[in-house]
Amino acid sequence: MDRSQPGKPFFLTASATLQASAEGAGNVEALRNPYPVPVEVVEIRWQLRNTTSVAATEVITGAAVGCQLMLGAHPLTQAFVPVNCFGPARNWASEPTSGTVSSVNLNFLDFSFRPSTPILLPGKALLAPKFRHTGLRDTEIVVRISYVCRVAAKNRKKIVLPYVAAFTSKAFSLFSTSADSDQSTEADLVNALDVPIDVERFCGRLTHYETGFASLQYRERAPDAALRLLRVRMESSMGETPIRDFATFGQVFYYHTKTWEVRHQLPPKAFYSVTVDKLAVAVDPSLPANTHAHISLVGSREIGRVS
Repeated sequence: MDRSQPGKPFFLTASATLQASAEGAGNVEALRNPYPVPVEVVEIRWQLRNTTSVAATEVITGAAVGCQLMLGAHPLTQAFVPVNCFGPARNWASEPTSGTVSSVNLNFLDFSFRPSTPILLPGKALLAPKFRHTGLRDTEIVVRISYVCRVAAKNRKKIVLPYVAAFTSKAFSLFSTSADSDQSTEADLVNALDVPIDVERFCGRLTHYETGFASLQYRERAPDAALRLLRVRMESSMGETPIRDFATFGQVFYYHTKTWEVRHQLPPKAFYSVTVDKLAVAVDPSLPANTHAHISLVGSREIGRVS
């Protein structure tokens, strides 16, 4: 590569097939910086799809696969984060795509993450992903991850890496006549690092599935009722109450982007405690429907160098 061509674009991609509740990395070496000069990862993209062996009626949710990212000794995630919880939904209506051709299952989902500062990869370095099938379905899933890259214009003195942590609630029986609740732990929405992180936003997603069929029918788009029946309250380990009174899920996380944009700093080892509360309904319909809440915090921090 000619070092005199900063900004030159290129694309890296890899895939893995995950069995139910299993972990895997796939052909991650395909994601290694192929050049001896620093490059920037401008965007990370994920695509989840069924294999042809899966029934055409089955669809996928972005919470079905968690992703862990490491750059050398530096974690970009706190454990595994659902792939739909990294960035705002940029075109939410088109994330899920489904259909069949000659009985081949074409159901798939697309998600992306554009860090506020591109991720700097030294020459020949690897931003290594690892995936976990979260067990929300019992069939295999193919996950493809891609990096949208460009040659770095110059060595940056300040290196900024993303940091993402997430909480997944238990399954709420959405239309149950009983109220219910669940709470995150100090290991979920936590800054597990030894340096402060600059939080940019919280993401909130709902995974909805109906159990009245022969197999679970997953929905990335929860019914509007879930946005009103599930409520959120938030406290911090610093004694603050960012959400003092219960607010509906749809009010906290903007409908189209699935985010609450709120820039602030979170000290090392500090965490947020989130309570998700489900309201009771007057009538329990004949079709059972369960809903998970997925909440993440997305931010970044400075490091001296990539090791």
